[in-house]
Amino acid sequence: GWCFWPYKKIDATSSPVSINKPAEWDTIVAYTEKPRTIFDEIRKSRPDKEKVQRALESYLENLKFKNCRINPGYLKALGLKTGT
Repeated sequence: GWCFWPYKKIDATSSPVSINKPAEWDTIVAYTEKPRTIFDEIRKSRPDKEKVQRALESYLENLKFKNCRINPGYLKALGLKTGT
């Protein structure tokens, strides 16, 4: 048998299934990459709460299998077939 972890990735072709990236997702990623050595830096770089909320809600919606994209080339490389 096969086991995939993770089998879903955001905007990737290196997984069986791809999740559409939410519009504000880059805001969250940018925040995680900013300096975090002192609390003041964390607080100043914190993104707008509403943007983050929208991004996370959109992520949860996009995460549903019906809203994802199957990567047929990835599956073909493994010798698997997509459902019809």
